[in-house]
Amino acid sequence: MDRGLTVKKSKSVLFYALAFGIPALLMWLIYIAWKVYPFGNNSVLVLDLNAQYVYFFEYFRDVLAGKASLFYSWRRALGGEFLGIFAYYLSSPLSFIVALFPKKMITEALLTMFLIKCGLCGVTMSFYIRRVFHPKSWFRVLTVSTMWSLSSYAVVMQHNTMWTDCLILLPLVVYGIEQLIKKRRFILYTASLALAVMSNFYIGYMMCIFSGIYFFYYYFAKSAFKENNFYGEKAHFIRSLLRFGFFSLIAVLMAVWILYPTYYSLSFGKTTFTNPSHDIKQKFDYLDFLLKLFPGSYDTVRPEGYPFVYCGVLALILMPMYFLSKNVRSREKMLGGGLLVLMVLCFNTSVVDMFWHGMQNPNWLNYRYSFMFIFIVLVFTYKVLDNIEQVDYHKVIAVCAFLVLIVMILQKENYVFTEKMVELGDMTFVWYSLGLIGVFLIVIHALRYGYLAKGASLILCVLVCLEMFCSGIMNVYALDTDVVYSTRNSYVEYLDKYTPIVRKVQEADNGFYRMEKYDHRKTNDDFALGIRGLSNSTSTLNKSQIDLLNTFGYASKSHWSKYLGGTPVSDSLFGIKYIIYSELDKCEFYDFMFDDLSDGHNLYAYHNPYALSLACAVDKSARKFDADVYSSPFDMMNDLVTDMLGSDVKIELFKPLEQYGEETENCLVSFTSGYKKFAKEYSADEARVTYTADVTTGDTIYLFIDSGYPRECDLSVNSEAKGTIFGNETDRIIELGKYNPGDVLNVTLKLNKDDLYVTTDAGSFLYYLDGKVFREVMPLLCRGNMSITEYNDTDIEGTVTAEKDGMLFTSIVYDKNWNVFIDGEKVKTYKTLDALVGLNIKKGTHHVEFRYVPHQFYVGLIISGGAAFVFAGSIAAYILLRRRERRRYIAMYEYDMGIRHRRRRRRRSS
Repeated sequence: MDRGLTVKKSKSVLFYALAFGIPALLMWLIYIAWKVYPFGNNSVLVLDLNAQYVYFFEYFRDVLAGKASLFYSWRRALGGEFLGIFAYYLSSPLSFIVALFPKKMITEALLTMFLIKCGLCGVTMSFYIRRVFHPKSWFRVLTVSTMWSLSSYAVVMQHNTMWTDCLILLPLVVYGIEQLIKKRRFILYTASLALAVMSNFYIGYMMCIFSGIYFFYYYFAKSAFKENNFYGEKAHFIRSLLRFGFFSLIAVLMAVWILYPTYYSLSFGKTTFTNPSHDIKQKFDYLDFLLKLFPGSYDTVRPEGYPFVYCGVLALILMPMYFLSKNVRSREKMLGGGLLVLMVLCFNTSVVDMFWHGMQNPNWLNYRYSFMFIFIVLVFTYKVLDNIEQVDYHKVIAVCAFLVLIVMILQKENYVFTEKMVELGDMTFVWYSLGLIGVFLIVIHALRYGYLAKGASLILCVLVCLEMFCSGIMNVYALDTDVVYSTRNSYVEYLDKYTPIVRKVQEADNGFYRMEKYDHRKTNDDFALGIRGLSNSTSTLNKSQIDLLNTFGYASKSHWSKYLGGTPVSDSLFGIKYIIYSELDKCEFYDFMFDDLSDGHNLYAYHNPYALSLACAVDKSARKFDADVYSSPFDMMNDLVTDMLGSDVKIELFKPLEQYGEETENCLVSFTSGYKKFAKEYSADEARVTYTADVTTGDTIYLFIDSGYPRECDLSVNSEAKGTIFGNETDRIIELGKYNPGDVLNVTLKLNKDDLYVTTDAGSFLYYLDGKVFREVMPLLCRGNMSITEYNDTDIEGTVTAEKDGMLFTSIVYDKNWNVFIDGEKVKTYKTLDALVGLNIKKGTHHVEFRYVPHQFYVGLIISGGAAFVFAGSIAAYILLRRRERRRYIAMYEYDMGIRHRRRRRRRSS
């Protein structure tokens, strides 16, 4: 008996090893074919993984190493809470894999993570099928689990690694719901749903919606059958619904330790990120959706993209047979069809789809819950495959003929997918699909004969593996043509270039300060380089922070900011003490420190002696300063510095050049709502607007034009190209350089669109920084600097001397979790510049401490702990109840056996 159990256990281990290994190996082979390192110079970095996630993983490695805080990071723009980023991107248990690899192998760590998650999708799907259907053939189970693991959603969305945990967990959640209904078993459902919500609150929210839908589908699909109510429970539906609701609530409450801080994080601006329309409209034609079920049907991940629902041609053949089979009960067919139709309607109805996405329209990567549709399709597919011997083969032929007809119709439509992809009609769709339909038709025929079934099941598994491998390559290729994968060198070499000089600065000055660089790979470079700066891009944005930087003339909008558009004044006010340039003598006001010319790096580090500390004692006049009323950042900074110093006379750090000319070419000029509108008179011809000014100084000249409706234009000065203006990263202050007094500046904007809007409120668009005034004024501000003596990410201490009663101005982004203590006494803070922490300070020298306490985390931890205690108590009660029932059944059995034994003795004696 023991030997039998051992053999059974070893077979089970082998089965799950195959369920893991087959999709993981196929995915690796797809990346090998794509020449991902070490088989080439490609990487898995694409889209947001390339621009955001990889950098957050770099930071998370530092968190695990004790070098950074999970609660707060100064590496995001001006600093900000980090738990929101952790919850959105990093809370998967498998994120810890990055700590197992050296820093230079972060791309390999991500590849390993992808392969493991792909394999785990196969394991959980196999687990579900094995437990629910008690399969006759391993190969048939592995066939469907591989289709799940390498479906178009799983491959294309793999770079959104925080979403794929829910692909792993969905089969467990569904199996848990079924067991909760049938046998009152709640442990798996509660634990798997809680883990799904913890792994990614966003997709976890969608999992909660699907769980509710699936509960009602499954209950009523099975309600007429005894196996749905194993214990013969009275009022079974009401009790099942109450159990489902209670343990769903417990699952969510166990995740509150991360949900509550995340909610707080989203309150900084994510919930108002878009202004979606609530009008009900159809999002696509149904024939277009049908196309997405076939191989080679990648369209795009851009906003116009369709759901990714392809999961294999075999599913297209067998899933309809689910509704044609006599072995499937009518109730199941009706409700199963209703479930599929409901999911498609959710995709196609704008308001319902928006509800699935948290009442916000997704920014690219639409239909993020479409993997749930794939799961339903594959479950129906397996149910037919498991009983293929009993299927009417003539109906299979009819379905295949219908699929061929659909392929022909779709070919006639001449769809075009991505710009570089070929039209539907070539072998990537038509002949590939037709070939697969023909081959599977033959194999299905063989499966119906007992003596051929085992071999045919193996052949079917191999064919599906080949199909998913080929389709995976097509999807990866199409994704690259759509949004482009980055090479490994583009990431590794950039960090190798900047890391040495950054470390030099940090070794020379181990204090607390901000640092930036002029050249960027992406907006999140600071996370990987370990520097505190202004650049950042994340979906968990802080709107006031982004707006503030934009007000100062930096490139900052939407959900990102980048260190572009800085001036010596703004850099000093935000405490940027060190700047790395790729040019020597870049800034006349900063002191050269050292360079790095090795390997052709040509990098130069400069020290800004005028940089303010994190906190600085200033005049109380700055407390109520309103930066939003200014259309020019130059005028705003002049008045801000004036108020900070409490000067009665306006300090003009920036001075305007007199603009005396405005010429247009092929433009019609009109005025509307505070803006001057330039519109092309003849759309086919080039249109230009030229501003003219006399140069009266040898100081650096800056350009800023305010426009509430930016339209990118080509910029030139005296016929010399200067890039663009009003572009995504050029809607900011633009440094034009130095010119000789007496020169004439002709600043020309060539319209790339049909119109251009320029504010009528501002005077001159051209300002120069008066070097003499700057050198006189900025040291006066620096006298109020806080001297930081001790610091970490969440606790900063130091001393500050205020020459009079006034305000402690900080460049700390306002957050209610910041507690400030002056001389050991907690003081009240307020918001200044509509974004930063400010507080009152009295004359004299004071010890100041800033302490970040994530209250939401601790409150959430208490709630989650309480929910976990209730869950544990429920498990204990369930175990005790089961034992009591078992003893009762045994007693009843023994009592019954005793009566029978006595009756037999009486009959014998008589």
